[in-house]
Amino acid sequence: MARILLYGLGDLGEKSAYLLAALLDAQHELFIASRHETLVDEVASMARMVARARPSAPRIDKAVFEIEPDALHRALTTMRPDVFVFTATLYSWWRVEGLADPVRAPLHEAGFAVWLPCQAALPLELVPVLRSLDHPPWLMLAPYPDAVAPIVARQGFPRVLGFGNVDEIVMGLEQARGAAIPSDDIRLVAHHSVEAALFAGRPLPPHRLSVGSTPMQGITRPFAWPSGTRSHQYTGASLVRTLSCLIGPRPAPIHIPGPRGLVGGYPCRAGAGEIELNLPLGLSEEEAVAVNEAAARADGIAQMDADGTVHLTEDARAALRAALDLDVATWDPARIGEQARLLLARVADISLRKKR
Repeated sequence: MARILLYGLGDLGEKSAYLLAALLDAQHELFIASRHETLVDEVASMARMVARARPSAPRIDKAVFEIEPDALHRALTTMRPDVFVFTATLYSWWRVEGLADPVRAPLHEAGFAVWLPCQAALPLELVPVLRSLDHPPWLMLAPYPDAVAPIVARQGFPRVLGFGNVDEIVMGLEQARGAAIPSDDIRLVAHHSVEAALFAGRPLPPHRLSVGSTPMQGITRPFAWPSGTRSHQYTGASLVRTLSCLIGPRPAPIHIPGPRGLVGGYPCRAGAGEIELNLPLGLSEEEAVAVNEAAARADGIAQMDADGTVHLTEDARAALRAALDLDVATWDPARIGEQARLLLARVADISLRKKR
């Protein structure tokens, strides 16, 4: 029996809870968790109702705890999850769209790395506890896994992966090509920046795509990207199929951002709790990583050090100065919480000034 712990019940987390309740069966146990007791009660109750549609429903439990070392250790040693799905973040991507244009526009053009502290701060708080466990779960990240998973791995926890991003592109390609193309034939090496450019209609950063043994020269947008948080239904579908592969009995093809802490997204085979790369023919792991590291520049990441320190591109630095009056060259894992608080304080201050 696989035990799944889902922590974080924002819009994506709640949608994911219901999708998982409809997917899992009696062989599985789903723990729905957050620090908000009332919210946990409501979502867990609804998830149990959704699970009744299954002929063999999963067991659904709930938990309330803070992301704090002692509480987290108690929760993980009590529940003993095989997979820890983590969707909590300090600042969701969709909130950026609500900022005033003089703030939003330069940050949007610079790439998502300008928000990296807000995405990485909470996952990095998990690392010391996860490292202390005798049998740690896979940590499955929603917040910006193309960059956050490598930071987590470089801080000493490589049992990490994400969902969405590269897999969302592939889901669209599969839909466009129809069932005649076996899923194992589509192999895409692509960073989050590629998806961002694809749906914004911008030139695509470096990537590698093959169908069967044939390299393909480009990707076309498979459909209009839905507005606002409607896209979370799509990301939740990626969670469902990624998790299905990971906990399934035998390796199956899937595309994963940040598998085992690699930068960017890759075609993989996952199953029985293991992940291996499934790269296009003729492309080595080193070459695939180099493609994603080059594409990361379009997201504002010039370089990532061995300890996970992120060096911002000059464009990203300029955008932070112009939009938030913030002069920063690196995001430092040792100070990521402090940097996230500073970033959010500047956003709040600038937003208040724009309203006056």
